[in-house]
Amino acid sequence: VFPQGMANSWNVGPCCPPSNLVGTDDAAFLGQVIDQVLSRDDTDAERLYLTGFSNGALMTYSYACANPGTFAAVAPMSGSNVTGCSPSEPLSLLHQHSDPDLVVPFNGGLGLGVLVSSAPFPDVPGSVAAWAAADGCAAEAERTVAEDGVERWVWGGCSAGTTVELVKIPAVGHVWPRTATYDGLDELLRFFDLA
Repeated sequence: VFPQGMANSWNVGPCCPPSNLVGTDDAAFLGQVIDQVLSRDDTDAERLYLTGFSNGALMTYSYACANPGTFAAVAPMSGSNVTGCSPSEPLSLLHQHSDPDLVVPFNGGLGLGVLVSSAPFPDVPGSVAAWAAADGCAAEAERTVAEDGVERWVWGGCSAGTTVELVKIPAVGHVWPRTATYDGLDELLRFFDLA
């Protein structure tokens, strides 16, 4: 299911217009979409996942925090946790992000995204590490770098069998992460155990 916010935007506090400027209740909208999905006979409520790109990633963080127990895992992509929320129950998270990303900078701060956000973006590694801490994971991630430059952080020892991962993809910018050797969709499906 691919819900879309008003004029390609989601209201997530300081971001993003026009939804946040007019006060669209996007959380209620997503709740209605999820209720419709769960009302179907062919839906497994134990395998509900949430992902989003850019402003959709911001919404993924915010909605997942506000609705514990709803999702099996979430995967924000090329955004950051602008609300600074943490899950109140352990929840697996995969965050994929390019560096450099001029819209939502990997290391946080003001980027071109300042045109749509009234607050600086938090740094991505810090946001994901905070999520890992809320999940009861190890304090430090195991970091590996592949030959193609893709860097992966994996936090181990998380509560309730959850997993927290951060993948940094070099030099693709603020677009869906795909290179000759890396496909963000394949990674997403692997993480959601759908591949």
